[in-house]
Amino acid sequence: MKNVINQLLRDLYFKIPPEVLSISFQRLRDENQLTNDAVIKEYIIEDHVLANCNLYAGKPKKIVLYEQYGKNIQDNTFAAVMSGNYGIYQIPPEARENRIISAVLDIAYPTTMALYGTFPNEISLGRSVANSVDEVLTSFTGAPIYLTPTPVLIDGESGIVGLSPPAALPVDWILSCMLGYDKDFSNISANMLASLKSMTEHATKSYIYNEMYVKINQGFLQGGLQLESIKGIIESYSDSKEKFEEALMKFRGAAVFSPEVFRDMLSMMIGG
Repeated sequence: MKNVINQLLRDLYFKIPPEVLSISFQRLRDENQLTNDAVIKEYIIEDHVLANCNLYAGKPKKIVLYEQYGKNIQDNTFAAVMSGNYGIYQIPPEARENRIISAVLDIAYPTTMALYGTFPNEISLGRSVANSVDEVLTSFTGAPIYLTPTPVLIDGESGIVGLSPPAALPVDWILSCMLGYDKDFSNISANMLASLKSMTEHATKSYIYNEMYVKINQGFLQGGLQLESIKGIIESYSDSKEKFEEALMKFRGAAVFSPEVFRDMLSMMIGG
């Protein structure tokens, strides 16, 4: 979507009186020599709303860790605690929709996906072949042929993830991760906009309440504004933190059930 930040700011000025916004963000404006819009964008939308979206409500994504993504561990400080040749992967931007990786969730051996037709680089084999390979080898050795490693996020901006322990042989692991949003929220779906507006509104109100509550109870006045009228508005923002959390959960739900996620799920299921 385009111009999302402008929509968030425009919506905000319909929800909060401009006078309240002006006095509440005066300190940050003066300290940083920024406009009100710039202050809200940096300190509310980017530092709080975006950070929470990326951490708790990123887009779920399954990515195959192909051998060509492997990175020489000697080129990375993570090498100090790694052994084996296949411990670090750098996922290219096109494989992660040109987004950051905000969190890694789980990893699966490819045969666990075979039942759903997503065995990497092969047609759907089904359980009778793909899964039986592991079972036969395990029956001879007494242990699984592959030990499922734990994924570690090293550098989300660069798409670098580590596996602990690393493997001596290449395996096209299936990584489950969360993809983050850019600073302009240009990669969100239309069904996520309403909850994003609500998050921005309540994050702003929460900041205003924390910044101004003590001041208004000390008789703070600014520019001839009537204390009682401002005080009543600011005190009504006392539950904004809880409302922000509710909006975040709705945003997360919208992210999980977005059309893009359904398309990716179908692609994984049919092996496309």
